[in-house]
Amino acid sequence: MANIHIAIVEADPLRAERLTRGLKRALDEVEGIAVGYVATPVLDSERAKGGVVHDVLEAAVVGAWPVAAPLLAEAVKAWLHREPAARVRITLGWDHVEIEGEPTPEQTKLLLALLERQEEG
Repeated sequence: MANIHIAIVEADPLRAERLTRGLKRALDEVEGIAVGYVATPVLDSERAKGGVVHDVLEAAVVGAWPVAAPLLAEAVKAWLHREPAARVRITLGWDHVEIEGEPTPEQTKLLLALLERQEEG
């Protein structure tokens, strides 16, 4: 089972650090998911998009994945509701979903589809 990387995409390193800590606290409350920090290099393509990934969180399932996927998606959505100016990138393998602000129903559907692939991997 692959781990899920969750990152704040932000040009300001201090704001990115604050947002990442807040997102980690929110995800730590999700039962069945363990969240920690991973070191990751910043890619030039990320700089070109107007944002930089500073810290990456890694979520690993410690419970039943079919139950944890929607819980993780809901936790990210709830956090974005509190931080509407934030942009979050969720990566699983080579695929990712990026959500900025309050997730639309379409973004939520894409996020769940990505997370549900975790079960297949």
